[in-house]
Amino acid sequence: MVALMGTLTELGAQNLLDTIMYLCGVSGSTWCLTSLYHNQTWSSELEKAEKEMVQRLTTGSFDCLKALARIMEAEKDENFSITDVFASTIVYDMVKQVDEKHFSKETDDEMNNPYPILAVVDKEQRQKDEYDRGVWCEITRHEVGYSGYGAFVETPFFGSRFAGGDVEELRDEMDILYLQGLSSSLLLHYR
Repeated sequence: MVALMGTLTELGAQNLLDTIMYLCGVSGSTWCLTSLYHNQTWSSELEKAEKEMVQRLTTGSFDCLKALARIMEAEKDENFSITDVFASTIVYDMVKQVDEKHFSKETDDEMNNPYPILAVVDKEQRQKDEYDRGVWCEITRHEVGYSGYGAFVETPFFGSRFAGGDVEELRDEMDILYLQGLSSSLLLHYR
């Protein structure tokens, strides 16, 4: 998270940031990306964005009761997993923010900033796919899927159940804190 913010700050200082069309991140860099994209002009106000992030990371706090409430709510869902616990505890503690917004709702109407792409390494596909073509799941504000397979759904439907291309069970869109936990590489090492 800090490394990407430093890189972006230097790209801005060198007048190179406005030449970038896309920014893709995995793990902690997605924590930086999702934090920045609440501000439609962050790329032209990098010093301000950096100060806000540093302020939140150094003075923000972790609310154990809030984390526990999120876990207890997530536990009611049949898709409850270690990612729910990880996002609600470790990620929340690291980023000092429970971001319950939805990524598909983040806009950049003027296209001021590079387009954000969150990457998730799918460890199950990684173990099955000897050519690694379907290892990466890409999450954007518009769609989520595997470019290696050409399989995508609109972001608000990510997590819903499909049959024959039709929505069989519509589920609530995952919030940004959950996506931050999902994109973290740390969970790759656990079965």
